[in-house]
Amino acid sequence: MKRGWLCIPVLLLVLQALAPPAPARADDSGDEILARAFARSDGAEERFRPHRCREDGQTSVHNGDDELEFDGTHWREYVQWTPDSTEVLGEGEELIFSKEEEEKDSEEDEKQEEGKDKSESLELDFLSSEMRGKYRFRFAAIEERDGRQLARFALRPEKKKKKLWQGMIWLDPDSGALAALDLEPVKRRLGLKSMRIEMDLVDFEGMTLPARMDLHIQAKLPLLFHKKIQTKVDFSNYALVTAE
Repeated sequence: MKRGWLCIPVLLLVLQALAPPAPARADDSGDEILARAFARSDGAEERFRPHRCREDGQTSVHNGDDELEFDGTHWREYVQWTPDSTEVLGEGEELIFSKEEEEKDSEEDEKQEEGKDKSESLELDFLSSEMRGKYRFRFAAIEERDGRQLARFALRPEKKKKKLWQGMIWLDPDSGALAALDLEPVKRRLGLKSMRIEMDLVDFEGMTLPARMDLHIQAKLPLLFHKKIQTKVDFSNYALVTAE
């Protein structure tokens, strides 16, 4: 099974938010929390530190009638030396179920080609100085999420353009760190009926890194195909590394 489109961690580096935060105050407004998030994002590149990680994922594919056609797992260990440079230390995959061996190759080629476009669209850089002017961030509430008090913001684009996002994000009110998101693309290419990405993030040595990701995709062209793809990935074993 080819799995090029499952190698997603590179896109996650745009989520880095590293600048030292100002302490939160009881009367902080959404604007102040958002300012801290922008400050962290602006300092990301300078504060980046090489690190290693392990990812464990599972992907399932159903047809339009919700019949399972494919199910498989994968793992990968890698070092992120720079925001643009990844070294794979080891990887593997296991096929759990595949419908009809003769259909496998064509389906896998189809998914890999789709994944190339998806990888390009998975740039979650809405907090960066280059992109945040293209969005509206509307403060909703401070609420509990997984035992943490987080600030929820609605994210909307100023204009509906490709590679932009809409949905909800959660920020740590003390630091401005991105803690979670639930987003979908504003515009989708032909054949992509729906796409939704959910993520939880953690702070590791001052870097905001992924802890969990769920990616839900529906690809459909009437009378041709209808696929429902779900990928879940857990990220663990973070550790700093140094060049030898």
